[in-house]
Amino acid sequence: MQIASKSVERRASLFRRKARRNAQKRIDWLNESITESDYCVEALLAGHLNLIEALLTCSRVDKTKIRPNFVAELLDIFLFPASTHRLAGNLPSHSIVPKCNGRESREAALKLLVTLAEGCPENLEVLVEKLIPMHHEYNPEIAKQWEFEPPVAPRASCGFVGIRNGGATCYMNSVIQQLYMQPVIRNTLLALDDPEMEEESTFYQMQQVFAHLLDSRLEHYIPEQFWTVFKLWGNPVNIREQQDAFEFFTNVTDQLDEELKKHDRPQIFSKTFGGLFVDRIVCKDCPHHFEREEPFWSLQLGIKSSRTLEEALQHFVKGEVLEKDNAYFCEKCGEKRDATKRMSIKTLPQLLVIHLKRFGFSWDEQRALKNNDYFRFPWTIDMGPYTEAEALEKESADSPDQTPKYEMESGSGAEEETKTRNMTYDLMGIIVHSGQASAGHYYSFVKDGWEGGSGHWYKFNDTVVEKFAMDDSILETECFGGLFKPKTVDMDPVMRSKNAYMLFYKAVSPSFSESSQPTGNGREEARNERGEDELSQLTALIQRGEKSALFPARMPARIQRAVQDENLRFMQNRDVFNENYFNFVFNLTSANQNLISDHESDLGTCSIKLAVHFLLNTFYHTESRLRRDLSDWTKLIESLLQRSSSACRWFVDFLGSKDGIRHIKPLLLECQCDERRSAFSQIFVAALENFIQRGGNLELDCDVLLEHLLSLLEKDVADHFKTCSQYMTLMSAYARLKPPQGAKHLLSKNAFLRFLAFLVGPSTVNVNLSESSSPGRKREGRGRRVGEHRRRRKPGAEVGAGRTGDRLRRNRRLKEMRATYFMFL
Repeated sequence: MQIASKSVERRASLFRRKARRNAQKRIDWLNESITESDYCVEALLAGHLNLIEALLTCSRVDKTKIRPNFVAELLDIFLFPASTHRLAGNLPSHSIVPKCNGRESREAALKLLVTLAEGCPENLEVLVEKLIPMHHEYNPEIAKQWEFEPPVAPRASCGFVGIRNGGATCYMNSVIQQLYMQPVIRNTLLALDDPEMEEESTFYQMQQVFAHLLDSRLEHYIPEQFWTVFKLWGNPVNIREQQDAFEFFTNVTDQLDEELKKHDRPQIFSKTFGGLFVDRIVCKDCPHHFEREEPFWSLQLGIKSSRTLEEALQHFVKGEVLEKDNAYFCEKCGEKRDATKRMSIKTLPQLLVIHLKRFGFSWDEQRALKNNDYFRFPWTIDMGPYTEAEALEKESADSPDQTPKYEMESGSGAEEETKTRNMTYDLMGIIVHSGQASAGHYYSFVKDGWEGGSGHWYKFNDTVVEKFAMDDSILETECFGGLFKPKTVDMDPVMRSKNAYMLFYKAVSPSFSESSQPTGNGREEARNERGEDELSQLTALIQRGEKSALFPARMPARIQRAVQDENLRFMQNRDVFNENYFNFVFNLTSANQNLISDHESDLGTCSIKLAVHFLLNTFYHTESRLRRDLSDWTKLIESLLQRSSSACRWFVDFLGSKDGIRHIKPLLLECQCDERRSAFSQIFVAALENFIQRGGNLELDCDVLLEHLLSLLEKDVADHFKTCSQYMTLMSAYARLKPPQGAKHLLSKNAFLRFLAFLVGPSTVNVNLSESSSPGRKREGRGRRVGEHRRRRKPGAEVGAGRTGDRLRRNRRLKEMRATYFMFL
């Protein structure tokens, strides 16, 4: 019998050694074969982790000898690298991706950690000492929040980041996304790195927005500081008030160019969007012609008398005859002449912005109106017919024998080349307005059509960015406006309320001269002389460099650090605030529940430490969707306190420490959730009861704690009258603690008088104390107190039917407090 028993033991020992060696091989494979970029091995990684976990469940396997620092490696490399870097204060220069990046592998890794901690105090201690500072330290940002829900939605699958709508800031979002999607503008703004630039400036905050749109891992960015610093026509904006998208475009581009000019940089917006108008006047009865140049950043076209963009442009450059009383006074001839006045385009920009003037004001109705009429625009447009060169050719054809003489009313006074060979433009962006003039919504369609881009269309609708299949029929439906026939048979045609408001066209083969464009400084003039082809080549080079990561430092260093820190915070929140992680912490805390005893003090202390920090700093403050097992957590804490004296001692010491005291007021009074206040009060009382049963001394160990509880009577309990029932329940339970240490401790802290002062007022307590030696005067004093209340009652202050519920609840709370008071008697 003994021989058979020894044989079984030898076989079991051999099996355990083999299990440990196999687990070691699987762990070595994990560290050697899996890299951060191996997303395709998700199932293989999960399978190895599950196999290791199964091998470790073998009886009496020494889990501390599997691999040195294996628990720490699972936390730091496989699961929470972002939390590790944030805890160490490091901002990595490369992207941080956990090896377990999929749901299946993460669940397997978390399950493995629970198995490693089960019955192994050493591994459990490592886990607790790392998890608490990583995720469950006190955080002032969420300490007063009770439905905390950090943004955990990742960047859209299309690769772009949205922008949060502050209430009515869609006009900002639609324009900013259009500007960001132009590589020349994006790279120029981010390239300016001035350490002395004020953070409370529009330029710096726009850099922040662009940097987050470029490198953020979140679904959207919240430009709160930009909302604060930006001024529209010199006035701060109200983010709850809708503004015009075109006005915002004009203001923000002008402000950004001014900042670039201050830093002796090219004014990228005037260079990119800027062109020149020519206002020409041609006299009929004399050879004199006059012209005046005027810079523009956009073409503003009326749509009332046009159904297409070509018609609107034709109306824009159509000449006006000046005759009779409206004849033009020719300064050269000294008399009035019949003349033709015509506006044409002398120089076109690289990016042509067209503003469709859909909004107006009705003086009769005294309200803003929107024109939803049908207006079609093409994918590609030739701007040649609307230029000065075309106008000159027509004039030469009409009067071939007459040589025109030009006089400049204003401008440089020098003759410049105006003819342009290729004026073809491709549609690159559309800002759509949906709704009425007084209430509506802006969003953008943008084509990623620059060199190196995907060529696809995308819809930017505040936080939501998605790939959009744009074709002729969809373009008409989404952007042209006009009447449409509803699918319902008997309904009349309905006017579409969504239609294009701003159009962005890109020059296909820009061969125009830039020398005639307005310049800001000598450095820009020198740059203009190189021609637009060089700028286009530079843009393409930068675009390719971004795709291949040739230019890693493409934004100011301090902004890059802010984006990286936000990315790490996002990854940490994503890893923590989810159901899998919450279940993991519960399983880890309860894994050794049946093994905990006074002989296994380390298991109990580590378990209660993790549970308390998790509950107080994370669980109680998170959204209700993740708090589905609050009663289970309360039962688990009570079980740990009953099983382990060391766990009970640690919890009581923690409550009386600075770290514990700061949770009492929020969780007993400020929290609006009865369930959470009751749960905290319940584990509080359980800790005190188990502490006394195990020989604890309240006066020695809980003096600071009780003093803090009683100090809340002075102001905080009254300020939170509707939520103080759990506080009163806790104080009542404290007084009933057996043996009667609680009542003695309360009396030693003058709790009787302090509660009396809370109930009837401190001045009344002083009067009653002075009169207490004469029993016959008690009734008189009481009568005066009631009389005082009656005298203080305001006329007409009777409680109406609408306030009956409040009165009943107030009386119920008052009864609870009085019961606590009489408990001391």
